[in-house]
Amino acid sequence: MSSQNEETVFASGKLIFPKPKEDKIDTLEFLEAAKGVVTLIDLFGTIFSVVKLDMNGNITKLTKQYQKSPSNHSTLHDMIIAEKQQGGIFATDALLWLKRALHFFQVFLEAILKDSENGEKVENVSPHLTVAYQTTLERYHNFIIRKTFGFLCSKCPNRSKLVLTMSKGVEGREEAVIRDLAPVVTSLKQTIAIIDQLYLDNELDLEAGA
Repeated sequence: MSSQNEETVFASGKLIFPKPKEDKIDTLEFLEAAKGVVTLIDLFGTIFSVVKLDMNGNITKLTKQYQKSPSNHSTLHDMIIAEKQQGGIFATDALLWLKRALHFFQVFLEAILKDSENGEKVENVSPHLTVAYQTTLERYHNFIIRKTFGFLCSKCPNRSKLVLTMSKGVEGREEAVIRDLAPVVTSLKQTIAIIDQLYLDNELDLEAGA
């Protein structure tokens, strides 16, 4: 827990994704954590507005699907499997795209963590963002969207600015930022792996295009 003079944007714990229970993810807790990631992205500036808009849209879709039957959709697994049995793809597609966007940011933020663990503080983190895009989203986008993302990646704020944003604009809190960011990335990585397994186990297409 951060003391007041070390507080970061992660202090509320809202960006920590829920621990699975019997390999299932609580729907509402997942959606709240996803909203937390969107809030973080918003702090990073307008370059991520396209991703933010897409994420918000998919969070809204999943929320609507949950509200149709809260008792039957209490976990992502229950919701997606129920939809498959009914022959629908509304929530299945929304979760797939939301997972991809979350994976994009997980890879990017993990690269910043690794730099810190290795004692590196390279200011230009645009290459990290480019690699994250190439690893997670690029294959699903057409040429125009790829060019747009290439431009956005090149305009990424530098490392110091991102760290300052995550430290609520207060200098000298980098260690606290890295400490608090690590469990967020870990929970996000675990969540992505579980969602991937859910789709694989139920023969849902992880490679579906736009």
